[in-house]
Amino acid sequence: MSKFDGALSERLYERSMEQGYDEEVVADGLGWYAIFRDDMAILNQTDHGFVYANQFNTVEALEEAWRSICAKLNSTCNDCGVELPEYGMSLCDNCTDE
Repeated sequence: MSKFDGALSERLYERSMEQGYDEEVVADGLGWYAIFRDDMAILNQTDHGFVYANQFNTVEALEEAWRSICAKLNSTCNDCGVELPEYGMSLCDNCTDE
């Protein structure tokens, strides 16, 4: 059984070894994600090593999916950069009180 879900995931994974992606985000227990804007695709490698690619038909759909992934995996406050206690938060308690 291959760790790749198809030819696209294998090709993008090979490019990612040379940092051929536009952005990446990582979270313990949730895996690694990278966006490839030229290919209109997002690559995900799970903590178990399986690699999946999702390709999108529009830039808007690609960017919305990427924002959603980043928000889900965000681990630092968007304002001050302090480590957040749980995934999915965008602001720490101090910044939400301001």
